[in-house]
Amino acid sequence: MSDAEDHLAVEGGRIGAMQDFYYRMCEELYVEYIGLEKAYKSLPSQPDGSLEDRAFREALDREDEARDQLMASAIKLIVLSCMCLEAAIYDYASWHLPARMVDKHLDRLGLYAKWVLVPQLIGQESLAEDGAAMEALDKVIELRNMLVHSKSRRMPQAPNELHAAMERANRNLQEVLRGGHQAMRAIILISLELEQRLGDKTLHPLLTLTKGTIFPAKEIPPAMKPLMDRCLQISRKSSLRS
Repeated sequence: MSDAEDHLAVEGGRIGAMQDFYYRMCEELYVEYIGLEKAYKSLPSQPDGSLEDRAFREALDREDEARDQLMASAIKLIVLSCMCLEAAIYDYASWHLPARMVDKHLDRLGLYAKWVLVPQLIGQESLAEDGAAMEALDKVIELRNMLVHSKSRRMPQAPNELHAAMERANRNLQEVLRGGHQAMRAIILISLELEQRLGDKTLHPLLTLTKGTIFPAKEIPPAMKPLMDRCLQISRKSSLRS
């Protein structure tokens, strides 16, 4: 019997853990996101035209609608992935560490700091801060913070400043539109590195992708397979560096 199984047998279970539910929601959203991204990218590029031209206006409206649908899906994924990782790290800490330490100290930390510190406290193994998993987590937290703490800005009057501000806003928009991939990548890469470093020494709070773990590996939707394969490649390369 592994350490994790022994812990289950002795300590019993916990109730109210939501990370698995949030992850399933992320999976469903990601499949939707992929379809919306494909639809958005397949729209023909718009030639120059006049707003007086009905066909031109309708084409712009279709592009706006497709972009907005993709952005809404990406935002949901970004926020929900952080909810999943928050729930997972709290549950992980609560299984293995004293309740007072978890609730009085660890729970007050930011999401990134929790994923740095908790695995070290539990298994004397840290997730590599320069590795792919923590880099992905850092990026999705940055996106989440940009969305959750969204702030309007004064419109510059000088033409060059206005142009720079519009370019910056467009870069932020493109980051959000791509953020659905980043959100799922963060969950998968953290799960892979946690499994690699701690294996059956501790309870795994996220999806597992290898056989023989305490919770059977979860089947993933076919549409997610390219991302999963890519994450496996990234994880292997990252583990060789760290």
